[in-house]
This record gives sequence, structure tokens and C-alpha cells, in this order.
Amino acid sequence: MGDRKYIHLVFLVLVLVTSWISIKSIDLVWSMFARPDKLWPELMGIGIGIIVVGFYWLKQETFDWVGAIIHELKRVTWPTKTETSSATMVVVITVIIAAILMGMFDWFWALVTDYILLT
Repeated sequence: MGDRKYIHLVFLVLVLVTSWISIKSIDLVWSMFARPDKLWPELMGIGIGIIVVGFYWLKQETFDWVGAIIHELKRVTWPTKTETSSATMVVVITVIIAAILMGMFDWFWALVTDYILLT
């Protein structure tokens, strides 16, 4: 089975996302005119999700493209927990230093503009 299970999983997630977006869009547009029964937007949204994603699922080039993405993601060297936590600490410290420098610049600029405007 190999990568095919992941390809089918991607298409299943796409059906769910497309259906959810369709349901919300149909409900929004329909509610501008009248309050619909909750069943109709859901049925129409699920139908749209199945039709749209099913269309792309049946196209071999789309299927191959998703397979190529999954194949490339398997080749990625993911960082370890230690590397991730170290990189996160570097980002947090850099943001704190940048915030302090910007705060000092803002304070200095406020002093300069107050001096210019008050004299």
C-alpha cells in the first residue's frame, strides 16, 4: 500500500475542508435571504466537497502530484526536540532584545519630540 494510504488521507482531509467551507458559505449566503433548515446547507456542502475533490481524485496527474509531495516529505530531515527547543529559545531571546531596543528608541524619540515641541 505504501504512500497510497497517505494520498487517500490527504484527499479525505480535502473533502472535509471543502465541505466545511462550502457549508459555511452556503449558510452565509442563504441566511441573507431567509433562515434555511440546517440540513440543506450541510447536504449541499458535503455534496460539493465530494464532487470537487472526487473530480481531482480521479485525475491521475493530481494523484501523482500529491504522491510526489508525500514522497518529498518523507525525505525531509525533521529537527529533533532539542534542536527545536534551542531554536525557539533563540527566537524568544531575539524578540525580547528587539523589543527592548525598539522601546528605548521610542522613549528617546519621545524625549526629542517633546523637547522640540515644547521649546
